[in-house]
Amino acid sequence: GMARRTDTSPVLSSYQGPVLVVTGDADELIPDQESRAMAATLKHAELVVVPGAGHLVSLERPQEFLSAVRSWLPKAK
Repeated sequence: GMARRTDTSPVLSSYQGPVLVVTGDADELIPDQESRAMAATLKHAELVVVPGAGHLVSLERPQEFLSAVRSWLPKAK
């Protein structure tokens, strides 16, 4: 289904809010290079790449995911 979706990446450059992009370096659906490109497109993005995690970072590495979110939240204001 993801392959058939419309590319909405041009919308990203107009978004002005804070964003946390969390990806796993072993994600086979969305390689970390794509996540890096997404974060680079966003004006106020922070990127966290979790070693050894695949597509479901929050389930595969919950402690690392929570740590990333907790450290980002105070900066997201």
